[in-house]
Amino acid sequence: MHRIYRPIRESINNLEQFTVNVNHEFKTSLSEIISSLELGQELKDEKKYVPQALNSAKRLNIILDSLTPMVKFTNAEYRKERINVVPLFDQCIKECSDQIHEKKLHIKKTYHQQKILKNIDSGPLLICFQNILHNAIKYSIPG
Repeated sequence: MHRIYRPIRESINNLEQFTVNVNHEFKTSLSEIISSLELGQELKDEKKYVPQALNSAKRLNIILDSLTPMVKFTNAEYRKERINVVPLFDQCIKECSDQIHEKKLHIKKTYHQQKILKNIDSGPLLICFQNILHNAIKYSIPG
């Protein structure tokens, strides 16, 4: 009897994990938007903090665009395209440049190739890159 329910349990667990992940991504981006706007308002420095909020809002938009293909993945309708991964990662670094500068961090990029072409959906990959970079910045010692 347990074998019969295993696929149902796995599907429910996958759905729960997906929901937790989406919630985390939304909350992170929304927190960045809110804190950037509040800092800009408090410090009267909109020129610095509004672009950070805009970048976070754009990332949230990418996340939303990525949800449909992620859901369709379970139905084998996953959207893939041939992309160069290097500029995608460079974009993430550029979006985090203010946080990198504030923490006085230095990023050394070494690519063995300037083109790394993959057949992949860029949305989830961008989210993955952003999570890795945000966590690296967050947990790095300043300087």
